[in-house]
Amino acid sequence: MIGLTVYGGDVMCPLPEVPDDWSGVGPLDGADARTLADELIADRLAVSIKQNPQVRGRYLEIHVQNGVVILLGEVDTADARTVARGLAWAVPGVSDVCNRISVVPVDAQAEDDRGTGSAG
Repeated sequence: MIGLTVYGGDVMCPLPEVPDDWSGVGPLDGADARTLADELIADRLAVSIKQNPQVRGRYLEIHVQNGVVILLGEVDTADARTVARGLAWAVPGVSDVCNRISVVPVDAQAEDDRGTGSAG
């Protein structure tokens, strides 16, 4: 499984190095090809999320396995959650999206930070 973490729009996980010259790269076996495809999906989605002003995630994780994207984390609004799901579906090669992003309004987060919010 490939995973990336996005904090406030910044990718916090290094991406694999890709050679500048692909001429020396031989054919990939099935597992390597799937892993590379999953890495490309995760990278493209992370860039889309970073560039989209509607997705204001305080903490997002992108996991990809065999073309299935799993989104985890928190955003401020239900619309942002929907946009993140749409961005995932827009990436070529995605076969399914599991949107596990929680909606946590900024006011609720501020209350929790002060210790006055509910634990749950």
